[in-house]
Amino acid sequence: MNELHAELRARPRFRCRCYATLQHTGETWPAHLLNLGDSGALVAILVPHRLDADEAVELCIERSEGDIHLRGIIAHRKEHYIGVECNPISTRDRQALDHLLANLNQI
Repeated sequence: MNELHAELRARPRFRCRCYATLQHTGETWPAHLLNLGDSGALVAILVPHRLDADEAVELCIERSEGDIHLRGIIAHRKEHYIGVECNPISTRDRQALDHLLANLNQI
């Protein structure tokens, strides 16, 4: 990400490489999680899709300990990179996200 995007973030991001899925209006796309924070994520989707900024999405981070479900909107899109502003869906998802973030290195 360039400096402009880094300055717009309200909270820190952490490098995180995980498989994920992104859902919008009943469609699901496989995604690669690139970085993660407590209120957003950057993913790459390598297959064709029709997603665009300001669309509501659900992001599911696939973890062996259990999936983490986030809900939010697409903040930006450039080529196959998609920035998502999102928050955990449940208390369990919040706890799992906090645990994951505590074990990652800030970028």
